[in-house]
This record gives sequence, structure tokens and C-alpha cells, in this order.
Amino acid sequence: MCFNSSDLRHSGGNLMNESAVFCKFRYYLAISLPELVSYYLALATMDRFFCTSENGRIRAWGQIKMVKRLSIAALIRGITMPIHIFILFDVYNNKCQISPGSIYIFVYAGYLIVVVIFLPHMLMLIFSLLTFMTLRKSRHRVMPTMIGKYKMNHREALELKFIKIIAIQISLSVSLSSLRFGTASYRNIVFKLVTPTVEQQAAQSFAESLGSSLYFLNYAVSFYASMLSSKFFREVFYERILLFYRHCVRQLIQIHLRH
Repeated sequence: MCFNSSDLRHSGGNLMNESAVFCKFRYYLAISLPELVSYYLALATMDRFFCTSENGRIRAWGQIKMVKRLSIAALIRGITMPIHIFILFDVYNNKCQISPGSIYIFVYAGYLIVVVIFLPHMLMLIFSLLTFMTLRKSRHRVMPTMIGKYKMNHREALELKFIKIIAIQISLSVSLSSLRFGTASYRNIVFKLVTPTVEQQAAQSFAESLGSSLYFLNYAVSFYASMLSSKFFREVFYERILLFYRHCVRQLIQIHLRH
């Protein structure tokens, strides 16, 4: 995932505009791989909701066998759904692009906005809020009889921190993704209808290159954003590192004693 469209655009001696095969694979991989990551993140938030639901039928979707099936289904969907990109992109007029004047230009722009950006992030937000509401219902039912006021406030604080982390990740993801696909859609639609000036082409090219870099940065920035913005995330992370370290030490001691 450590590449972007500007890297590919300037690599291989302009190979993207010379080889139809490279052109197709370039656009297919640049869209399908990040899209697959987004939907797996959405699947993770869905699994969190399944595991906390009070409904037995919904909780059944969080079982290991169901998770494996959903993961395989998400992989198949992620590979097959963008296949139209591989088919319809080609080298036209010495440039890797959609056929000029094709209606697919508008279909492609809608696909980027709705399927790649809007849908996975809406799924993350919806299932995160559903999880939060389920936890609140559980707290109101159990806590008045089993837990004191201090633990009740502590639980509520953890819930708010959980929602804060999710909200930050979704906001960053949408913001960093929108510039890339917004500029690409603008180029594919507006520039086909109105002939751009040299200055407009330069501005659009710069914005699209910047958007591409930010788009792929999106898949590495969530961890750092959570570390900087959430004390709760830092505490949990340090705790997990400590547990992992202790586990490794115990394993080494056991190996040493066996020998």
C-alpha cells in the first residue's frame, strides 16, 4: 500500500500511457486494494456490534465460522466489484484513461464517491453508533444493581473515548479520501465538457497528486491520530505491549528450562 498514483505516473518511462496492460492493472489495484481495506475496517465495526448485541441471532453472526465466511465474502466482493475498471480503462490518445465521451465517465465518478468513500465510512459510523447504544442499554440495565457510582462513571467515560476514537478515524478517512476522488471526478467530468486552460490543468494535476498521497497516507494515519488524541488508546496500547513482552519472557524462560 506504500505507493500512489504519482509514483506510478512517473515510473517505467511513462509506461502507464504506453502499455494497456499496465494502465489497466494500475487503476484496478490503486482503487481495489484501498477499497478492500476500507470494507474490512467496516467489517470489524460490524463484528464489534454483533458481539455486543443482546439478540442471539445477531450475536451468532460474530461466531468464528461466520466471521470467516464474511471475510471471504468481503474479499470476493473487493476483487470482483472493481473489475469494470480493469475492463474499461485503456490507452486512448496516448493517455491511460476512460474512452473520451463514454457514459462510463459518470459511472466511474459515482462509483468512487458512493462505493469507495461514502458507503464503507457510513457502515463504520452506523455500526459504531449501534455498538455504543447497545453498551448504554446494557449499562442502564445492569449497573444500578451491581456497580457503584464510581464504576458507572468509569464505564461511561470508556464508552465516550471509544466513540471519540471511531469519530476521529472516520473524519480523517473521509477528509483524506475526498480530495483524491474529488479531483479525479472533476477531471473526468468537467474537463470532458469544458476545455481546461494550462493553469487549470496544472492546478488539477497538483491537487490530484496531493490527494493521492493523502489518500494512501490515510491507511497509516489512524494509529498515530489515536495515539495523539486519546489517552485511553495510549494506555491500552502500552498495556498490550507490556503483556506481549511478559509473554515473550515467559516463553523464553520455559524454553531455557527445558534445555
